[in-house]
Amino acid sequence: MESLEDVDFAKAYEHPLPDALSIWEIVLHVAATNETVTKRLHGVPATMTPEEDWASIETADAGSWQTAP
Repeated sequence: MESLEDVDFAKAYEHPLPDALSIWEIVLHVAATNETVTKRLHGVPATMTPEEDWASIETADAGSWQTAP
């Protein structure tokens, strides 16, 4: 999280390379994976759909980036 403190909305949403993921998309993926693994470690069966694993960005604005997981 500390590494993301200075990443603003524009940088997080940017796709600097064709077909590459944005910082924001990677953050959403890591958060979803962390949640699933945490549930499993606590004995709760958990799986992810492809949409949960690589979630799309619903609202692309600065406020949404600040509240992203």
